[in-house]
Amino acid sequence: MKTLVINAGSSSLRYQLLDVETHEVIQYGRCEKIGEQKSSIYVVSGEQYKKLVLSIPDHEQAMRLVLKELRDPEIGVVEDFREIDAVGHRIVHGGKYFDGPVIIDGDVLNKIIECGELAPLHNYGAAKGIEACMHQMPGIPQVASFDTAFHMTIPPVNHVYAIPYKYYEENDIRKYGFHGISHRYVSRRAAEMMGKPIEELMIITCHLGNGGSVTAVLNGKSFDTSMGFSPLDGIMMGTRSGAIDPTVVTYIMQHEDLTPDEMTAILNKESGLLGVSGVSNDLREIDQAIGSGNQRARLAFEMYAQTVRRYIGAYLVEMSGADAVVLTAGIGENSPAVRQRIFEGLEPIGFKLDKYRNEFGTPDCEISTDDSICKIFAIKTNEEYLIALDTKEICEKYGLISE
Repeated sequence: MKTLVINAGSSSLRYQLLDVETHEVIQYGRCEKIGEQKSSIYVVSGEQYKKLVLSIPDHEQAMRLVLKELRDPEIGVVEDFREIDAVGHRIVHGGKYFDGPVIIDGDVLNKIIECGELAPLHNYGAAKGIEACMHQMPGIPQVASFDTAFHMTIPPVNHVYAIPYKYYEENDIRKYGFHGISHRYVSRRAAEMMGKPIEELMIITCHLGNGGSVTAVLNGKSFDTSMGFSPLDGIMMGTRSGAIDPTVVTYIMQHEDLTPDEMTAILNKESGLLGVSGVSNDLREIDQAIGSGNQRARLAFEMYAQTVRRYIGAYLVEMSGADAVVLTAGIGENSPAVRQRIFEGLEPIGFKLDKYRNEFGTPDCEISTDDSICKIFAIKTNEEYLIALDTKEICEKYGLISE
């Protein structure tokens, strides 16, 4: 089954055409700087590579370019888009409406747009990508997979905020959680590597990229997660503050005479690793600065690892233990230094990191010692494959494609 997976943001559109049965990525690429004067499209088919700099005014045009490259005489992989069985879309926020993947119709699209207020940089771009696909690929099933859906199993004790209850009832203010597709994938992969049913395991998954979150996965379901009503909550991130005292926000706004939008920009774009280090949001550049004796860079590094440790500790208590901890995404997969610092000194409670495996192992791999009570894994996340699998399963369920 050939499935086109679309991940559309506010000014970008990434895609993969893949075969779910064989896991083969047939073609992938991305459109960048959509709506700007100089946009670009980058395409890879096997050993062939192509990059064009051109004007991409909107997501409709971006989808036209994607379909053109899929059928291109030199780099293309299909003769007609009708060879594509279905399209799967990654949607960041499904609000209270969606606890799993769904076939997209007019009502679903309207709800995705409605939830855009909670994730404006993602949902609106995704909606434009969906509209473009519906227009240019009529008759091809379109499926939405939601990052928030995995976290809809979080019990009220963990998702209700300690504010007047009317805001929960009337305004749907609650913990939603994010990176759910990634957390779902890597927790399943960890169970597979352990040779045990995920329904019998307690797993803590750490999605550590420029954005990051930690999730307690109890018996295959999300039990708690660090991100909350928005992707700003939780661990320290590349440019996001993570959890801080709310009074800090109102204090700064009052003393600096800032608007809500200005304060939101500071917390989302000027904080985190960048704000503390004053160097970068990229841990590789922070590591170089540490090597040059930059103490603020060292502080940022230590704070980052400490916030991840804090949530791992919290979820150990909430689940009364853990069978495994998984680290994934850009930092989790590629930074042995961060992984080492996270687990440093935790040997007495059963976390034993193998220094050689941690330094030289390539995801997917176990990086704990053989006698570690809790397994530690570095696993490469694969959200696109899981979206494609969701798409296949729901299309088969409704008879939209043959099994």
